[in-house]
Formats: sequence, structure tokens, C-alpha cells
Amino acid sequence: MTRLAYLETKAEDLENHGRRKNLRLFGLREEADGGQLLTEFIQSMLLKWLELGTRRSFVLERAHHTLAPLKPDQGRAVLIRFSQLQDRELVFRSAKQRSKLFFAQDLSAETVRQRSAFNAVRKKFTDKGMIRGFQFNPCRMRVLHNETVKNLRPSVACAAMDTIRCLYVHLQKGMDTEANWTGQALLLKISQACGNAFLQQQASEALEALVQNCSPGRVLPVLLNTGQSHLSPAVRASTARLLHLLADRLGATKVLTARQSFTQRFLTAVSKMSLDAAAEVRPHGRAILQKLALHRDFMKLWQKNVAEKDRHSLEKVLRNVVKNIKIHI
Repeated sequence: MTRLAYLETKAEDLENHGRRKNLRLFGLREEADGGQLLTEFIQSMLLKWLELGTRRSFVLERAHHTLAPLKPDQGRAVLIRFSQLQDRELVFRSAKQRSKLFFAQDLSAETVRQRSAFNAVRKKFTDKGMIRGFQFNPCRMRVLHNETVKNLRPSVACAAMDTIRCLYVHLQKGMDTEANWTGQALLLKISQACGNAFLQQQASEALEALVQNCSPGRVLPVLLNTGQSHLSPAVRASTARLLHLLADRLGATKVLTARQSFTQRFLTAVSKMSLDAAAEVRPHGRAILQKLALHRDFMKLWQKNVAEKDRHSLEKVLRNVVKNIKIHI
């Protein structure tokens, strides 16, 4: 970035910072104030418009119409400046849910110009309920995808993943209700961070905390639904390693004596992992089979829960596993 470009960006950032207590109000008729001072009128009407009751009050520094030309049957926008930033934030959030009037941020002309470039794609995402917002300098649009906010800045992603890891560790089963979407986001991040070993490590550490601290019945669907059949070998390998970790946590007896649906899904997944096309996936599946084969009921449960077509492909693998632990079929 050249010195001039840096100074222009800095000036724009300072201008937006100076406007952060402002809001623009659209949809108010020109004569709505009835001759009253506009600042006093809006200050008295905010609670009514936002349905916040009478216990709350707002202090405005000023309010005035913009200098745009007056058009027939169309009122000019009103620029409102709050004394407290907290009041501005409360009004902006509340207006999205309750007010029939439209409140918008007051931004610099350059920021408005940059955001206008997103208008067409923004409309498509808004119609699908996927738009989350913008960030300043550089002007980027954030999109809600698979219930996660995608942010391209690695430092932000790392901080978010470390926060999720800490939540798993400290809340443990209290995170069960959030395990599905957070685990899915972390697995997908491994695929998205291909080539960035640090990001993949952060995602892996958070997923390990998920496996070690949340309920197994919540963990297994996350791993299998998102990771087992993913096109990325890195995601499938990570899923296999985490399933191996889950097997070590539970032990063979708990895996094979759990609810039928859990045991069936676990055995089916391990069988598929043992035949996976990726070399980094197969060793985890076979290592899990070796642990489970020590249990006296393994063969009976394996034959019962694994489809015959899959068993046929795995017979040689299973014989080698059983041979290694000196058990004869």
C-alpha cells in the first residue's frame, strides 16, 4: 500500500469512527414534528416507535434533516446524533425488530460507495436469510453459511476456534446443545484451511476437546454426518482420528454395549474407514477394529450390525486384525 493510499484509508476510518454515534432515519414525513423542534420530537417519540416502555430515555445531541433535495411525497432522511454510544446501539438493534421506520448507520461517502458494489449479491443473500453484515476497511460482506460466519482473517478464525475449545473444556456436557453446529463448523474449517497448518491445528485441538468433553451420543453424529463422507481426505482423516480418540475414551465394552443405534453406526463407520481410499484414514479404522475385537461379543455384533456386502470386503482385513491379536475366527 502506498503512503497516499494508507493516508486515505486512515482518514476514511477516522471519519467513520467520528460518525459512530449517528443514525440515519428514513420514512419520517417532513411535517411529522408538527412545528416542534426536531431533536425534541424524535427524542420523545423513540420510546413509542421502538416499544421500549417509559423507564428508558435517550439523550440526543442533535437531529436534523439531511441536505438532500426535497422530493414530492418523499421525506428527507433525518440525521440523529446520540450522546451515548450505548443508546445508539440499543436503538439500532431494537429498530430491526419493532419499528416500522428504517434506521441505518451513518457512513462516509467512500464506504457507502464501496458497499454499493455488493448490492446485487447482497439482495440474493438477504432473500435467503444469509446476510450477516459488513466490516470496515477493507469493506467486506460477511455471509452466514451453514450457520457459521465465514471470516477470512486467520487471527479472527484462530481466536474463535480457541474460544470454542475453552467452552468445550469448561462447560463439558453443557455444550451438548451446541455440539452439532460448532463441530460441523470446525470440521469444515479443516477443509477450508488446506495449506494453513496452524489453522488446521487450531481446529483439530478444538475438535479433540469436543470428543473428550461432550456426550458421546452428541459427538458421534457430528463426526459421521459431516466428516465421514467428506470429499476432502484431510477431513476424513481428522474424522477417523477423532473416532479413534472417542473409542479410546469409551473403551470396547461401552462402545459395544451402548444403545443399538450408537453401536450400529459406530461399527459401520469403522468398517468403512478401514477400506477408505485415503491411506491416512485406514490405519485408524483398523486400529479401532483391533481394540473392539478383544471383546467377546464383537464378532456377533459385527455380523449383526454391518451389512453383508461390507462384511465381505472386510473379511481379509478383519482376519489380519484378529491374527495380530492372536484370536482365531
